[in-house]
Amino acid sequence: MQKFFLAICLMFAAAMVGWSQETAELTQYGEGLKRLFPDYAKLVKTEARGYAVQNAEGAELGRLLVEYAREGEKARGFNGPIELAVAFKDGKAVGVLIGANDETPRFLLRVTENALPDAWNGATLEELASREVKPVTGATYSSKAIIADVRRLALDHLKYRGAEPPPAPAAPAEECGDGGCESHAPKAMGGCEHGGKKAMGGCEHGGKKAMGGCEQGGKGHGAQGGCEHGEKKAMDGCEHGGKKAMGGCEHGGKGHGAKDGCEHGGKQAIDIDGCEHGGKQA
Repeated sequence: MQKFFLAICLMFAAAMVGWSQETAELTQYGEGLKRLFPDYAKLVKTEARGYAVQNAEGAELGRLLVEYAREGEKARGFNGPIELAVAFKDGKAVGVLIGANDETPRFLLRVTENALPDAWNGATLEELASREVKPVTGATYSSKAIIADVRRLALDHLKYRGAEPPPAPAAPAEECGDGGCESHAPKAMGGCEHGGKKAMGGCEHGGKKAMGGCEQGGKGHGAQGGCEHGEKKAMDGCEHGGKKAMGGCEHGGKGHGAKDGCEHGGKQAIDIDGCEHGGKQA
């Protein structure tokens, strides 16, 4: 058991050393690194977004810091974001390296011909965040994006000091107002199911009113009225679409009361003992 525990510890230690000595394949910066460090052979990861620039024997030649910016956070050039990194030697910048981008080549050529990537040379990380650099005329969009992202890179490295930033906040949950929630969510109290919009005395668009009212989309017309569209009123009223009238039901509706109303479509007359249209008194 003791040997097994020792083996696990050794494996864990080896994994940690392996991470710290991870060789990075940032090929997009290879040409620029070779120009800045002629003996450059490899990059070894030393922190979340930082690498040691080494020669073939493993001697450190300088450092490379890459961006923390998430997708959508970077400044945009003329055709989109521009990937970049900053190389350091003895704690001071020696050049900005441009990586993947969709810019028109002649605009980036103008940027390099005007030595914009070297405008931060000699600056510490703190100075990198505050140095004022002018855009290149004729490549304004591209140069402004590079200037903004160099500043952001410096500020992020100063803020996180080699650690990964916290995850992006989750999208806000759907908010509900006084009238309920959108996307067919039911209203919290006294509202309508299935996305029905609460109206006066009922629910539109098939919503079923929580208490009273009309089923299956009928719109209620108040305490003394009935229900339109053939629906049955929950309490009182007339069956089969009858509209309640004074003392009975029109259009074939059967009255619910014991003493008032006529069967078979008769409309009760003012006369107490008779029904119009052949209706049989109930």
